Amino acid sequence: LRRRVAGLLRPFVEELRAGGRRRPVRELAAALWNLLETLDIPATLERWHREALRAGRPDLAQEHERVLEGVVGLLDQMVENLGGEAVDITEFSRILEAGLETLEPGLVPPGLDQVLVGAVDRTRHPDIRACFVLGANEGVFPAVSVEDQVFSDQERDELAGLGMDLAPSSREKALTEDYLVYVALTRPSERLWVSYARADDDGRALTPSPLVARLKALFPGLTERPSGLESRPEELSSETEALSSVTRALSRLKKDRSVGAPGRREAPPGPSSEPTSPVDRRWLEVYNWLVGDPARLERTRTALRSVGYVNRAGPLEPDLAARIYGDPVRVSVSRLEAYAGCPFRHFASAGLGLEPRPCQQLKAPEIGSYYHAVLSLFTKGLLADGADLADLTQTEVSDRLRRAVDEVEPRLESEVLTSRARYRHLAGRLRRTVARTVEVLAEHARRGSFRPTGVEARFSLRAAGLWLRGFVDRLEGAPKAGRLYARVIDFKSGGRSYDLRRTYHGLDIQLPTYLLAATDPTVRWEEGPGPATGAEGSEGPRRAPPVPAGAFFFPVTDPVVSARGPLEDEDLERERAKKVQAKGFALRDPEVLRLMGASPGKGPAILPVSFRKDGTPKASKGLLSRDEMDLLLRFTRLRIRDLASGILRGRVSVAPYRRGTAETACRWCDYRAVCRFDPTAGDDYRRLPWPDVSEVWKLMRERVEQADDA
Repeated sequence: LRRRVAGLLRPFVEELRAGGRRRPVRELAAALWNLLETLDIPATLERWHREALRAGRPDLAQEHERVLEGVVGLLDQMVENLGGEAVDITEFSRILEAGLETLEPGLVPPGLDQVLVGAVDRTRHPDIRACFVLGANEGVFPAVSVEDQVFSDQERDELAGLGMDLAPSSREKALTEDYLVYVALTRPSERLWVSYARADDDGRALTPSPLVARLKALFPGLTERPSGLESRPEELSSETEALSSVTRALSRLKKDRSVGAPGRREAPPGPSSEPTSPVDRRWLEVYNWLVGDPARLERTRTALRSVGYVNRAGPLEPDLAARIYGDPVRVSVSRLEAYAGCPFRHFASAGLGLEPRPCQQLKAPEIGSYYHAVLSLFTKGLLADGADLADLTQTEVSDRLRRAVDEVEPRLESEVLTSRARYRHLAGRLRRTVARTVEVLAEHARRGSFRPTGVEARFSLRAAGLWLRGFVDRLEGAPKAGRLYARVIDFKSGGRSYDLRRTYHGLDIQLPTYLLAATDPTVRWEEGPGPATGAEGSEGPRRAPPVPAGAFFFPVTDPVVSARGPLEDEDLERERAKKVQAKGFALRDPEVLRLMGASPGKGPAILPVSFRKDGTPKASKGLLSRDEMDLLLRFTRLRIRDLASGILRGRVSVAPYRRGTAETACRWCDYRAVCRFDPTAGDDYRRLPWPDVSEVWKLMRERVEQADDA
C-alpha cells in the first residue's frame, strides 16, 4: 500500500520540484487538479453520489456532489484572482487551507413533506392537499391562443382531413387551456390559493384573469385579500404577531407616502400621525397598545427602528478595503465596469465573494468559450508554424480548423447532457459559425496587412495603487513607415457595438483599455506573446511603442439575411458582410484604413467605413483623428484611475445607474436581494446624462486638461 501511494504521489511531487521554489498559482492549481484526477477523486465522488441515491440517502448524495463543486470552485477562484502570482508551496497551502475552511455543503434537509413547483401543463398532477396558482392574469392563465401565421384553422382542418398530423389549432389550444384551469382548481383537497399581479416590473397595470371573476361568481362570500396585509388587526393572536404586523403596516404607510417623492425618507409614524385610511387607523391603534405598556416598550422601539431604515451603505475604512480586496488590489476590466455601474454590486461580488445560489438544472454549454477556444487554437497554430492566413488555400484552412475543432469539441460533448441528436445539431451549428468567422478573418488578412502578434495575451497595468489585469483575445500589428501599428480584436458571440458615451461613464472601457495596453511600453505581459514593441527604424535596433490604429468587437456569427425577395449573389454577399462587420473605432487615416483592408473598390465592406469619390473616408463616429485617439486613451487611463480610487477608498454605496427608462444596472444584477434597492421606497437611481458624442469629446478634453493642470 505504501509503494502504491508513493507511486501515485511521485509525479505530483516531481512536478512541484521541477518548476523552482516559487511557481504561479495557476500552475500549482493545475498540478493539484491533475493529482485529484490521477487519484480518480472526481469519478469516485460521482460513484458515491449515485450509490447514495440508490440507497435512499439524498442528504449524503448532496454532500458528495457539493464537495466536488466546492473544490473546483475554490481552484477556479484562486486561478482567477491569483493566476499569475508566484508563491511557494507553503503560501499556496495556506491560501488553499483558508479557502477550504470557508466551504460549507449547504445541504437541503430531506423530509417527508413535498412541495411540487412547476407549470400546470408540464407537471404531473397527483392528489395534493393545497395548491397555489400564481399569475392568474388576463392573457396569462388561461393563455391566449393565437392563430398560426402559416396555416389558418380552416386550412389545418382541411390538411388534417387529408391525414396530415399537425400541431393543435388555436381552437384546440383554447380548449386545452380551459382543461388546464380545471386541473389546477380541482386537484387540491383542502386549500386553493389564487393570486394575480396588479402591475408588472415596470409599473404598468395588469388586469386579473376572467378566472378570478368566475370564482367570485361561484363563491359570493369569497373575500379578496391584497398581498402584504398579512393578518388583520382583529385576527392578531399574540404580542409577537402584533409587533411584526404593525411594523409591516407602518412600513407600507411610509412607502406609500414616499411614492412620487424621490429621495424622501421619513421617520416612522407614531401615535400622533394623521391616519390616511381606516386601515391605517386600526394599525395605529395596535401601535398605541404596544407602546402603552412599559414592559414591552423597549422591544417595540427596537422592532420599529426598521421602519425608519435608510438604505445607505457607508464607505469602508481604507485599511478594511485593503484587507478585503487584497494588497495590492488586483482587478479586471469587467470588475471596473461593474463598479462603474454600481459600487455595491462590485462590493458584493469582489469584496464579499457572493455568488448566485446554484440552480439544479441543465444549463446550455458555454458557447462563447467554445468559440474562443477554437479560434485561439487555430491562430496559435498559424503563429507556431509561421503561416499566413492570407496565403493558405481553402483546403489548408479547413484542415487546420478541423484539428482545432476536434481538440475542443470533446469538452462541448461532455456539457450537452440531453441527447446525442442535440449534440450533433449543436456541434454542426458551431462548426459552421466558427468556419464562417475564420472565413471573415481570412478576408481581412487578404485585403489588409494586419497580422496576429498575440493570442489570449494577459497583461497587468498599474493604475492608482492597484493592478488592472486584462485578457486580450487577439493582438494584431502592421508595419508602416518604420513604425508598428497596433490593432485589438475582441471576439463576441453576440452582436455588440461601441458607444463612446459608455466609455465616458466607465460602463464600457474594454476596447480602449486593451488598445492602451497594446501601445503602452510600461504594461507587463504575464505569459504568451504580447504585442511587438515596434518596428525597427532608421536609427538602429531601438524600438518605439506601437501606434494605436484601432480596436474592434469582432462578431462570431453565421448570419441569416432577411429579404423580401430573392437576392443576387452579389447582393446577398453584401448583406452578409454587413452583419459580420467588426464594430469599434480606428484612426481616420486612409493609409491605416488601407492596412486594415478598408479602401474603395475592394468588394463588400469588412469594416463600417465608407469612402468619398476622391478616396477619402467619410466622417463617422468610429473614425478618430490622431488627436482624438490620443485623447481617448488618455481619458481611459484617467477613468481607470478614478474607478480604482473609488475602490481603494472603500466606496460601496448602493447607487445603480439608470439611462433613460429601460437601461439600469439592476436589470441583470444577481444581488438585488442583498442591496434591497427599491425606488418606490425613496431609493434613487444615479441618472447618467447621455449627451451627443460631440459634447462627450468636449467633456473628455476638459477632464484630461484638468488632470494636466493638476
